[in-house]
Amino acid sequence: EAPKNMTIPSLQRLLRVPNSETGAKPHTVVLSVSKSTIPGAGRGLYLTYRGPHAKWKVPDYIDLGRYGPHTASDIKEDFMMQVKNFLYDQRPSEWSFEAPAANNSNCSNEDQEDSEELEDQGLTIHGKKIVDGMIFDITDDATGEVHEMAEKTLLPFVNEVTVQGKRSSRKPKQVQNIDADHHNDGRLHYLLRRGSCFKRNEPMELLVYYGAKYQVVRCGKYPDDSDASSEEGRSPVAMVEGRTAGSDIEDMSSVTNPPSQDNSVAVSMTASGHAIHQSVCPSCRERSTKVCVKTTSVLSGYTNMRKSIFTYTEKDVISILDFFIESPPMESVPRQRMWWIVDQLHPYLKQILYQKDGGKMPSNVKEKLDSALDLFPREKKDPHHDEDMRAMEKYQHMGVVIRKETKKSGFKTGMVEQIVLPGPGSGPRVGDGDDEDKDESMPKKYLVVYFSGEGEDVVTEDEISEYSLTNSFGVMG
Repeated sequence: EAPKNMTIPSLQRLLRVPNSETGAKPHTVVLSVSKSTIPGAGRGLYLTYRGPHAKWKVPDYIDLGRYGPHTASDIKEDFMMQVKNFLYDQRPSEWSFEAPAANNSNCSNEDQEDSEELEDQGLTIHGKKIVDGMIFDITDDATGEVHEMAEKTLLPFVNEVTVQGKRSSRKPKQVQNIDADHHNDGRLHYLLRRGSCFKRNEPMELLVYYGAKYQVVRCGKYPDDSDASSEEGRSPVAMVEGRTAGSDIEDMSSVTNPPSQDNSVAVSMTASGHAIHQSVCPSCRERSTKVCVKTTSVLSGYTNMRKSIFTYTEKDVISILDFFIESPPMESVPRQRMWWIVDQLHPYLKQILYQKDGGKMPSNVKEKLDSALDLFPREKKDPHHDEDMRAMEKYQHMGVVIRKETKKSGFKTGMVEQIVLPGPGSGPRVGDGDDEDKDESMPKKYLVVYFSGEGEDVVTEDEISEYSLTNSFGVMG
C-alpha cells in the first residue's frame, strides 16, 4: 500500500504481443504504477502478464516506447540543464540523460553505413541540432517534475536496480528486465529484455540498469570502472500494439537491430521513482562538529552556479533569461533561486562581460534582465505573493559571498550555501529550514563553504552582515 503522501497514477497501458503459436491468442500485458519494492525509491512501474500461459518468457526484445525526448524543449545544452537542476534542487537530474553525439555509433555492423551518414549530416531531433554535451530532460520547466507527455508513457517510473559490494565488484541486488537504448535516430527507448519471465496475474516491477554510460548526468559515475561487457546477438524486437487510455502510443513498433547494451558496473542509486534527497551523508548525522567533505560536495550549489555564470557568453545569458521569462518556476523556492541567478548576472554583465564597453549592456539584454528580475516576488494580487515574500526573507542570505579573516591563514572567501538546523542532541545538520526550530530566541546559523577547498564554517546572520562582500562579482578566492 502506498503512503498517503505518494500519488499513484491511475493510468495503465495495455500491450498485446503477437503469439508465435499458430492460432493462439496474443500475449497481453498491463503496465501500471504502484509503490516500488526498492526501499526509498517511491513509485515503480509494474508489468502484469494476462496471457494464455501460466508463465511467459519474453521471446525477443520488446520496445515499450520512447523515454525521451518528446518535444524540442526536452533537449537542453549542459549549461541550461545546470541552471534547471539548481532551481529545483537537482530533481530534474533524476530523469535526465546525456544525448548521443551525432557521430555516436550505437548500432550493429549492418547499420554502420547509416551511422556514418548521421555523422556527415548531423543528428537533428525535433528540429534541434544535437551537439556534444546536450541533455535529454523530460521534466516540466515550470515545476521540475516529469511533464505530462512523458508521464503518460509510464516509463519514467521505471527504477534502477541497486548494486552492492566494493567498487571493483559491484553486483545488482535485483533482476534487470529493462534495457535503455538510443535508437539510430538518437531518441532513447526502453526495451523489455529478452528472456525475462513473468507469471500470469502476478505484477512484477520493471527495473533497468543504466551502467556507466548513463550516470554522467543522473548521479555521477566511476570513470575508472573498466569491467564493462556487451551483449551480442540480439534478435529484432517483436511487434507490439500499445494503447494508453484509448490513444495510440508512438514508437510501439519494432526496433531493427537493437544496439548493444553497456552493462558496466556503475554507482548505486534508485532512478525514476521519487528518490529520497539526503542533504547530509549518514556519517554526518551524529556529528556535533563540522560537516564532512562528502556533504560539502553536495552543498556547493551556489558556488558552482556562480563559477558557471563567470563563463557565460552573451548568447548563453540571453538563452537563460528567455528560459526564465518563458517558463518561470511556479513554486516560490525555485523562483527565489531564479531571482538569485538573475541578480548575479547583473554585476557579471556590467563588470565582466561588458567591461570594455564601460559596463553598458545592450538594450535587448537590459530589457530581458529587468523583465526576469520583475518575476520575483510576484505582485500582491497574485496568490503566490505571500509565499514569495516568505521565501525571500528565509533565503535572503543564500549565495552571499563572505570574506573572513582567520589568525592562521589570513582571509578566507566563501559562499553561504545552506541553513544549519539543530540536530539530534547538540549536533548541527544542514537543510532548507523547513523544520527549523520555532524558538525565535535561537539565532539562525548558516553553512559557508570556502573556495579553493579551504573547508567550511558555520556563521550567524550578524557575521554574514559583517563579512559579506557586495557589488563585486569577480571575488572567488
